[in-house]
Amino acid sequence: MIRIVSLFLFLHTSLLCTFGGVHNQQRIHLPEKSYDGYGKVKDKIEEKKIIGLYFSASWCSTCRKFTPKLIDFRNQNLINFEVILIGAERNKDAQLKYMQKFKMPWYAVDSQSQENQKVRHSLRKMLKLEFVPLPSLIILDKDGKILSATGKRDVVELGNNAISAWKELAKQG
Repeated sequence: MIRIVSLFLFLHTSLLCTFGGVHNQQRIHLPEKSYDGYGKVKDKIEEKKIIGLYFSASWCSTCRKFTPKLIDFRNQNLINFEVILIGAERNKDAQLKYMQKFKMPWYAVDSQSQENQKVRHSLRKMLKLEFVPLPSLIILDKDGKILSATGKRDVVELGNNAISAWKELAKQG
């Protein structure tokens, strides 16, 4: 019982801190096209899944430490969860090398593309940020509504229980 109450308070406090206590009904612009670590294009994200927008780059040491944990988390929760890398590399080749080095199983948006800029812009506007810090994992429902702006912390502190918490937040809509 204490664990459930702690989980609720943790998530509730995270959302209040992130959004200033305001229920956010806006949607993040989801990328229409993405590619895998070998450049293969994927047109559509599965709509049944919770989506984690992963803001990361190879030159970020904290990102390099978190990426293997996120890969394990994603692979254990693949039925309900998918990640899209929103890279911050200087070019697509650097991003592909980063994805290949870590064997990232998810798709990415080209770091220099208009799609990347649209996602970043809509997120900065919604969260009133000047920039998106690295690494960040923003959790969205299938329609692009933010469920958690603290996805990295959720994964590290809650482990696989984060999925249940995000699903519950999605139901509350």
